[in-house]
Amino acid sequence: MKKLRLLILLLSFILILQGLSFILRNPLIPEVKATTETRYMRNDKWTVNGYNTYELATSQSSGSAKDFHTEGFTNNLMYAGIRVLLRHSDGSENEITSGSAVAVANTNVDAEISATWNCIQTAIVSTDNIEVNVYMDNKTTPTTYLTTFETEQLSSASRLDSNIWTVYYNIKIVFADSLYFPYFYFGNSTYNSRITGFAFCLSTNTNA
Repeated sequence: MKKLRLLILLLSFILILQGLSFILRNPLIPEVKATTETRYMRNDKWTVNGYNTYELATSQSSGSAKDFHTEGFTNNLMYAGIRVLLRHSDGSENEITSGSAVAVANTNVDAEISATWNCIQTAIVSTDNIEVNVYMDNKTTPTTYLTTFETEQLSSASRLDSNIWTVYYNIKIVFADSLYFPYFYFGNSTYNSRITGFAFCLSTNTNA
């Protein structure tokens, strides 16, 4: 009888070890993989979560585009910045920035300029996408909306990571009728407006 009990205990111990081994190989908590990308402001458009606008994608397009103000300014020092929003599948939005433009850079000549913003960690679901609105005028914190770029649905992502974004703007300033008009160019390697440091976490385990 004692031998039978010992045999049963031994078999139970072996089964427990096999179970632990399986759990270690197949964890119930999904693994995550950090991904950092450059996102390019393209000249073509797509519709994501009900909104049709310019693509913010992982490769640049081949043809340039521009947006500009029809209102001119009396001085030539122009400021550009962005506001960042999380857009959901129902079309609703939550702003990730704090209600004013960030990554603000300035120039008074034709130039590619850049500035940084510390993106905060933000939880997302598979149908969410990121929307970047560009602002430009002659204020130190620009408030005049210019155009929008958006990502695809980040279908494998679990969160947007805290990371430093560097935003590059290609600006031209045109003088006409005694006023200065700022132009924002994007969409190809010559006018390569973009965001580096776009970081998020991908789920790499489907056993959860």
